[in-house]
Amino acid sequence: MKTSLVITDVTRMQEGRVCIAGYDKDLKCFRPVLPPPGIHESTLYSQGRPTVFPFAVVEYDLLQPTSHPPHTEDVRYDPASVRFIKRLEESRRRSTLVKTLFPTMQALFEIPIYSDVGHYVMDGQGPRSLGTIQPRRILKAIYEQSPEEKWKYRLGFVDSEGTAYWLAVTDLTWRYYCDYYR
Repeated sequence: MKTSLVITDVTRMQEGRVCIAGYDKDLKCFRPVLPPPGIHESTLYSQGRPTVFPFAVVEYDLLQPTSHPPHTEDVRYDPASVRFIKRLEESRRRSTLVKTLFPTMQALFEIPIYSDVGHYVMDGQGPRSLGTIQPRRILKAIYEQSPEEKWKYRLGFVDSEGTAYWLAVTDLTWRYYCDYYR
């Protein structure tokens, strides 16, 4: 099924792979996926130009859901079908985020959020694996090199319920921005 998505998330995974997510015209969230090894970062470009990026409208031929809670947004797509349509207008960017916003992390996941080494939800549970919240306060943004020579991207924030989180940032745009200024 040919579907136009407003891309809201492009995140870096491991070994040059990325995760993409966006919303259709009915504000249903989809995460286009491919079988292993997944989506390579190089496929975000065509002829040296970005085609899949935050707030791009991109058409996908969505084939079949592959959801497994909490990854209920996952759907296989035909990689040959990816077509850049346009950049979303500035006014529609904010309205898309506001319409899809959750007030807290708990409201987003709707299941217990565990914390020990980081924060996580249990595999096999929950209605969604991703979403947007408006933090009440940003505590700290970290961009530093670890002793192992790898760069760390982390964000500390408090949600509107007053719960503090300290999470790794996988957002590709933020990483590109930090790396550019490095």
